[in-house]
Amino acid sequence: MTLTAAEFAELAAAYVLGALDDVTRAACDAHLARPESVESRRLVAELSATADRLADAVGEVAPSPSLWGRIEAQLPAARPRRRVHPAQWALAAAALLALVWLGWSRRQLSTQLDDSVAARAALERTLASQRTVTARCETDLAATR
Repeated sequence: MTLTAAEFAELAAAYVLGALDDVTRAACDAHLARPESVESRRLVAELSATADRLADAVGEVAPSPSLWGRIEAQLPAARPRRRVHPAQWALAAAALLALVWLGWSRRQLSTQLDDSVAARAALERTLASQRTVTARCETDLAATR
Protein backbone atom coordinates (compact mmCIF):
# COMPACT_ATOMS: atom_id res chain seq x y z
CA MET A 1 0.00 0.00 0.00
CA THR A 2 1.62 3.22 -1.17
CA LEU A 3 0.33 6.52 0.16
CA THR A 4 0.29 9.89 -1.55
CA ALA A 5 1.11 13.04 0.41
CA ALA A 6 -2.61 13.92 0.54
CA GLU A 7 -3.55 10.47 1.84
CA PHE A 8 -0.82 10.66 4.45
CA ALA A 9 -1.99 14.13 5.54
CA GLU A 10 -5.44 12.66 6.29
CA LEU A 11 -3.85 9.93 8.43
CA ALA A 12 -1.12 12.02 10.06
CA ALA A 13 -2.97 12.88 13.28
CA ALA A 14 -3.93 9.24 13.87
CA TYR A 15 -0.33 8.25 13.03
CA VAL A 16 1.10 10.63 15.65
CA LEU A 17 -1.39 9.41 18.27
CA GLY A 18 -0.62 5.74 17.50
CA ALA A 19 -4.22 5.04 16.51
CA LEU A 20 -3.56 3.20 13.22
CA ASP A 21 -3.66 -0.52 12.54
CA ASP A 22 -0.36 -2.25 11.76
CA VAL A 23 -0.82 -2.29 7.97
CA THR A 24 -1.71 1.41 7.73
CA ARG A 25 1.06 2.37 10.14
CA ALA A 26 3.58 0.42 8.03
CA ALA A 27 2.35 2.26 4.91
CA CYS A 28 2.80 5.60 6.72
CA ASP A 29 6.31 4.60 7.84
CA ALA A 30 7.17 3.68 4.24
CA HIS A 31 5.79 7.02 3.01
CA LEU A 32 7.84 8.96 5.57
CA ALA A 33 11.00 7.06 4.61
CA ARG A 34 10.84 8.30 1.01
CA PRO A 35 13.15 11.26 0.26
CA GLU A 36 10.35 13.32 -1.34
CA SER A 37 8.18 13.17 1.85
CA VAL A 38 9.77 16.25 3.43
CA GLU A 39 6.39 17.98 3.88
CA SER A 40 4.89 14.85 5.51
CA ARG A 41 7.79 14.61 7.97
CA ARG A 42 7.35 18.33 8.81
CA LEU A 43 3.63 17.66 9.42
CA VAL A 44 4.44 14.77 11.77
CA ALA A 45 6.90 16.95 13.70
CA GLU A 46 4.33 19.73 13.98
CA LEU A 47 1.53 17.40 15.10
CA SER A 48 3.85 15.67 17.60
CA ALA A 49 4.79 19.00 19.12
CA THR A 50 1.13 19.99 19.35
CA ALA A 51 0.21 16.70 21.01
CA ASP A 52 3.04 17.17 23.51
CA ARG A 53 1.88 20.72 24.32
CA LEU A 54 -1.69 19.51 24.81
CA ALA A 55 -0.54 16.74 27.12
CA ASP A 56 1.48 19.26 29.16
CA ALA A 57 -1.39 21.79 29.22
CA VAL A 58 -3.83 19.44 30.89
CA GLY A 59 -3.26 19.04 34.57
CA GLU A 60 -3.82 15.84 36.45
CA VAL A 61 -7.51 15.28 36.99
CA ALA A 62 -8.81 13.20 39.84
CA PRO A 63 -11.58 10.82 38.80
CA SER A 64 -15.00 11.41 40.25
CA PRO A 65 -15.90 9.27 43.25
CA SER A 66 -18.67 7.56 41.30
CA LEU A 67 -16.39 6.55 38.39
CA TRP A 68 -15.47 3.15 39.77
CA GLY A 69 -19.11 2.34 40.53
CA ARG A 70 -20.09 3.18 36.93
CA ILE A 71 -17.26 1.01 35.59
CA GLU A 72 -18.29 -1.89 37.84
CA ALA A 73 -21.90 -1.54 36.73
CA GLN A 74 -20.82 -2.05 33.10
CA LEU A 75 -18.75 -5.13 33.83
CA PRO A 76 -20.36 -8.55 33.45
CA ALA A 77 -21.07 -10.30 36.70
CA ALA A 78 -17.91 -12.07 37.75
CA ARG A 79 -18.14 -15.67 38.73
CA PRO A 80 -16.97 -16.15 42.27
CA ARG A 81 -13.63 -17.85 42.38
CA ARG A 82 -13.96 -21.35 43.63
CA ARG A 83 -11.54 -22.18 46.35
CA VAL A 84 -10.36 -25.72 46.66
CA HIS A 85 -10.85 -26.97 50.19
CA PRO A 86 -7.84 -28.68 51.79
CA ALA A 87 -9.90 -31.85 52.14
CA GLN A 88 -10.30 -31.91 48.35
CA TRP A 89 -6.53 -31.67 47.93
CA ALA A 90 -6.12 -34.50 50.45
CA LEU A 91 -8.67 -36.60 48.57
CA ALA A 92 -6.89 -35.94 45.26
CA ALA A 93 -3.53 -36.88 46.82
CA ALA A 94 -5.03 -40.08 48.27
CA ALA A 95 -6.51 -40.97 44.88
CA LEU A 96 -3.13 -40.40 43.24
CA LEU A 97 -1.39 -42.58 45.82
CA ALA A 98 -4.02 -45.28 45.30
CA LEU A 99 -3.40 -45.19 41.55
CA VAL A 100 0.36 -45.46 42.05
CA TRP A 101 -0.10 -48.35 44.47
CA LEU A 102 -2.51 -50.13 42.09
CA GLY A 103 -0.04 -49.72 39.24
CA TRP A 104 2.79 -51.08 41.36
CA SER A 105 0.61 -53.99 42.57
CA ARG A 106 -0.44 -54.81 39.01
CA ARG A 107 3.19 -54.89 37.95
CA GLN A 108 4.10 -57.17 40.86
CA LEU A 109 1.18 -59.52 40.11
CA SER A 110 2.07 -59.56 36.43
CA THR A 111 5.65 -60.51 37.30
CA GLN A 112 4.43 -63.26 39.65
CA LEU A 113 2.08 -64.59 36.97
CA ASP A 114 4.90 -64.65 34.41
CA ASP A 115 7.09 -66.52 36.92
CA SER A 116 4.27 -68.99 37.65
CA VAL A 117 3.67 -69.64 33.95
CA ALA A 118 7.39 -70.24 33.44
CA ALA A 119 7.52 -72.58 36.47
CA ARG A 120 4.46 -74.50 35.21
CA ALA A 121 6.05 -74.92 31.77
CA ALA A 122 9.23 -76.24 33.43
CA LEU A 123 7.19 -78.66 35.55
CA GLU A 124 5.25 -79.84 32.49
CA ARG A 125 8.55 -80.52 30.69
CA THR A 126 9.84 -82.42 33.71
CA LEU A 127 6.60 -84.39 33.93
CA ALA A 128 6.73 -85.23 30.22
CA SER A 129 10.32 -86.39 30.66
CA GLN A 130 9.33 -88.52 33.68
CA ARG A 131 6.45 -90.06 31.70
CA THR A 132 8.86 -90.96 28.91
CA VAL A 133 11.21 -92.62 31.43
CA THR A 134 8.25 -94.41 33.07
CA ALA A 135 7.01 -95.66 29.69
CA ARG A 136 10.49 -97.07 28.87
CA CYS A 137 10.70 -98.72 32.26
CA GLU A 138 7.27 -100.29 31.76
CA THR A 139 8.34 -101.51 28.29
CA ASP A 140 11.59 -102.99 29.71
CA LEU A 141 9.68 -104.60 32.57
CA ALA A 142 7.13 -106.13 30.23
CA ALA A 143 9.93 -107.53 28.02
CA THR A 144 11.58 -109.21 30.99
CA ARG A 145 8.45 -111.10 32.17
